[in-house]
Amino acid sequence: MLGLDMMPIPFRVQHMILQTLQRHLEHSAFQFVQNWLLPQSLALGWTCPEALEPNKFFKFLAKYQSKISSEQSCENVSSVHRLPQDKDSLLQMNRAAIEFCLCIGESPGAESLCCLFRFLQKTTPKSSTM
Repeated sequence: MLGLDMMPIPFRVQHMILQTLQRHLEHSAFQFVQNWLLPQSLALGWTCPEALEPNKFFKFLAKYQSKISSEQSCENVSSVHRLPQDKDSLLQMNRAAIEFCLCIGESPGAESLCCLFRFLQKTTPKSSTM
């Protein structure tokens, strides 16, 4: 089970990290639809990054997969709910967010998330077994 044999990250820290990941995903996804699918995104009411919900965007993206700029698949990205997270799971989610940004050709978003990834690697508690 997720987090049982790993040192947990305090909830407030988890929440802040997950908010940061979501914000980056929203901004990257918004830039993508603004550049490639503007009429479709406006029809859905996506007039700013905060209006775009990542889980709805991934369904939307499946319909327009031909617009993805790389050969990578964006199927790895999944939504996250209030589950206890450990260092490894947070790093895995961050890695998936980086892959998503690269998948849609959003390099600045990927670079910012890489900085967050390195920060998490250095500052979060090491994984440990019970």
